Parts: sequence; structure tokens; C-alpha cells
Amino acid sequence: MAAPQFPINPGDYMLYPNYPGTDSPALSSIPYLIPPYVLNRFYPNTIQVAINNVFGANFANSNQLCPPAQFPQTDFVFTWNNTVAQVLIQPTNVWQVNPTARQTLANSFAMFCTWLDCLESQGCLARGGALVISQRVAQAMPLSISETLAYFYGFNSQSGYIDIQPGMRLRVEFESYDFVSNINPNLNSFVGNGASYYYVCSQLSSAGVPVLAFDAFMGANRPPAVFRTSAGAGGIIDLQAKGNQRRYYRLFYPTNMGSSTVTPSISTTQNPTLIGANTLADLAAATKQYLQNGTCPAGTTTLCTFFNGRAAVIPEVLVNIGGIQSGVQNFNGQPIYVPIGTTLRNLVERMATLPGNTGNILIQRLFTATQPGGGNDPAPIQQQPQYQQAEFIPTKVQGMPFTLDVFDLPIAKGDIFSLIGLPLQ
Repeated sequence: MAAPQFPINPGDYMLYPNYPGTDSPALSSIPYLIPPYVLNRFYPNTIQVAINNVFGANFANSNQLCPPAQFPQTDFVFTWNNTVAQVLIQPTNVWQVNPTARQTLANSFAMFCTWLDCLESQGCLARGGALVISQRVAQAMPLSISETLAYFYGFNSQSGYIDIQPGMRLRVEFESYDFVSNINPNLNSFVGNGASYYYVCSQLSSAGVPVLAFDAFMGANRPPAVFRTSAGAGGIIDLQAKGNQRRYYRLFYPTNMGSSTVTPSISTTQNPTLIGANTLADLAAATKQYLQNGTCPAGTTTLCTFFNGRAAVIPEVLVNIGGIQSGVQNFNGQPIYVPIGTTLRNLVERMATLPGNTGNILIQRLFTATQPGGGNDPAPIQQQPQYQQAEFIPTKVQGMPFTLDVFDLPIAKGDIFSLIGLPLQ
């Protein structure tokens, strides 16, 4: 087993081109993002994560209300240390790079998130605690850069869906059908009709249950009753109507969409579709049905809607771009929304050309995971939220297949990015 190259500064993130897992001599052909302290303090053993301030009124009854046997503890073990939630990420799969181990870890994580959802619904976790824990656990794991969006946002590019989370912005690019002639139908087509922006946030429903809102005012206001039709949603008023409040929403893209010259399709099978549910178990069942036949479950627990016309729905997150800096190591940058899927390469391309002389790239990501306690204290220490710089490991093994490189790192919400020392032209 070849040991990986350790970071110069253990507090840095690492972008590792050919990360060697514990299943060496295998090397990953896809770069890995290694969190701070993980290699120096945990490799190749259990990763410990502690999360404060997520306990609910019934936290002492967690094992009775939601038995841990509901998720594979070969990958994740959950315990309470007084009122501090502790997750042990077992070394079985997390340190390996082979596809089977990575898929097993992803499946275990999905089941673990469903179990956390049960804890929150039973009052064992505080409002929003399930998402906080899942994000902290994902943040503490070595992940290939092609996995990060799946763990952070539930993004599945192969099946075409992503989870909508508080803090995202939905950009909806509308098209309207322009009827010109009965004689020459080729003149009739969809045309661009502007864009709308929906700022997703969390709210409490009238029953005191946390739900998603597509606008803070619309979520806080009394929701209007809107007569539902089979024509889908025309805008935010349809999404935020009475009876549409759900704890989770997932955005799906269909396998096929009609061309710009056909009449509108009024169905979930050919339009971007939002599916809402109050539990992750219901959302998983609805996901399975939609992927099989493009339809949504009947009933009142799961909500299914699409945008009529011919719309594109694009989730965006807020990041900070510092532009071109000279000798500046700490900066706040300018906030800008970017579509999920935007990479470090895409941001560099706005200011320079890759490959080439791009100066020193500085990317900082918020870190709130943990490191082990000192001395004889086995309890992990909660890190204060702070930005940590990413350290680039430039080595690329000759003969490895050309796939992704470190510049293909997907940007996450809150990242700070800049080019340092690039000569001004």
C-alpha cells in the first residue's frame, strides 16, 4: 500500500491528481479533493466528525425512534456524546478508489441521510439538523471531484436530477410558443421570453414544520389558493400556492424534450419537473418512479409539477470572485451566482486561458469539520468555521488516462476564488 503525499500545510484542502487509495497499487485517474487534517490525522483509519448544536428535544430516544440498523454501519456509525452528534466514517470504503467501493459508499451515504431525516422528523434533531450533519460528513470525506456535487447537492448527472436546497437560486429561462401561420407551420416555433430568478430559502409551515420556499416573501405570506390544472406551472405563484409546501424538492430533467417547432408538451415526460416530498423516503420512491416512466406518484404526500411552455430550470449558488489580485492572500471577493456544475477551469477562463500562464490560482473553501482530540481524549474537536486554502499537488503519473484534472473541480456554495500575481495587460 503506497502512502499518499501529505500536504505541506495540514490545514489546507488538497487537490490530488492521482490519489492512491488503500487499495493501491490502484491510482485514481480522477483528482481527489482531500479535506484539511484528514490525511495527517486520520489516514487510513476511522474519520471522526463532531457536530454541535443539532440535538432536538427527543435526541436521547434516537435509537428507539429511528434504529441505526436502518443504514449500513459498515460505513457510518452515529452516536451522541452528551449533546454533541458524532459520526464515525469507517475506513471500509472511504479510503479506497475502486468504483465498487465508491458506489457502495455513495449508497450507504444515501441511506444514512434518509435515517437522519427520520431523526429530524421525530424531533431528535433540531430544525435543519439532518442537512447540517450530512453536509459536515460529506465535507470530511476524501471525494473525487466528480463526486463532490453528488454529496453536497444530490446531483446525479446520469439520471438528470439535483436536490433543491436553501441558499440556491433557480434561474428559469422561459420560452413562449409563437404562432405565425396556418399555411406554413415551419414559421411557428418557441422563442425566448426572458428569465426569472427564484431565491430558495427555508421557512416554517403553519404546522411548525420546516419547508422550502421559492421566495422569502411568498413563503412568509399566506399562500393563495390556486386552481390546479394539467398545464403545469406558469411561474412562482404556482409553486408557492396553498398546499404546495414541502420539506424537500428535487429537480428532474427529462430524457427527451420536444424541438422548438413542435406544439407545447403538457406532461412531466418532456419538461423539467419539480417533485416535492416531506420525507426522503417518499422522495426516493418518487424518484424511482419518475426515472422508470417519467410519471409521478398519485396522492397528496408527493407533489409533482413542471413549467409549461418550453422552459429551462438552472440551479445556481453564490460564490466570490476576487478578480486579478497582486500579492493579496486574504480577500473577500465579489459575490456572483454561478450555475451548479461551474468548475475552477470555467472561472479561470473568465480571466485567462488554460493551459498557459495563469499566475497563482487561489481558491478557498469553508471548512467546519473536525480533527481528533488531544491526549487521551478520543472525542473529536469541533473546528470553528473558517476558510481554508486549497493546495495543488501538481504530480501527474505518466501513462494515466487523460480524464479530469484539478481545474475541473466543481465550485461549491461560498467558495472564494482569485488569480494572484497575474500581470495586468
